[in-house]
Amino acid sequence: MLKLISLFFGLHAAYCFWGVYEYLSLSALLSGCLSAAAAIGLWREKRWAQYVVYFISASIGLYFGWYMWGLVGSGWPYQDTVRSVISLIPGTLILMFGIGASAHVFRVFRLKKRD
Repeated sequence: MLKLISLFFGLHAAYCFWGVYEYLSLSALLSGCLSAAAAIGLWREKRWAQYVVYFISASIGLYFGWYMWGLVGSGWPYQDTVRSVISLIPGTLILMFGIGASAHVFRVFRLKKRD
């Protein structure tokens, strides 16, 4: 499972670096570098990688708060219940990934520390 999370971070890094190439975005560069570091570190099972994952997950939590702030500012919840629920799906999925990745990485490295 750790390799799968590493692969996801690697794909995210590639996507971010494409964004840097296309749009010259500083946030995409930062996100791509962090994701690449997490991918390499997790793939090689380095202990420092867990802290990169924790930082990325904390950033995702802050992003979700900012996302919700923007939704509420734009008149959320909407009159249509389905539209309100659908507008939460992208941020909620990203938040769930961040929490799940952190929890899994914590368990893996905690067990390795005991050995």
